[in-house]
Amino acid sequence: MSVGLMDGDFTNYILVPFNLEVMKLSAYYKKKREIVVLAKEFEPEYYTKFIYRKDYTDQIYPKGLMTTPNVEYGGLAFSNNIYIPLPREIEIMKPDTSLIKFIRI
Repeated sequence: MSVGLMDGDFTNYILVPFNLEVMKLSAYYKKKREIVVLAKEFEPEYYTKFIYRKDYTDQIYPKGLMTTPNVEYGGLAFSNNIYIPLPREIEIMKPDTSLIKFIRI
């Protein structure tokens, strides 16, 4: 299975920290020996599962986000600024900081 991960805030803004939940999701799926890709564009058709995380409530969302069947989305932007933790087995993962080397400076 291939998993695409996208930090919606990081792709729209310059001075934002990288999403911790994206790093934990990456670690979780890599531990399950899945192919994990940090997606720069919203292209869920290239992955078996596409996970979109966003915390800023700016109402900037990719077209088709909520209607594409293989997309899971979450974060403060979707929960009225109420933190909803990931499942426990993901929440306790050590973040995959190797993703940071692929981000812009």
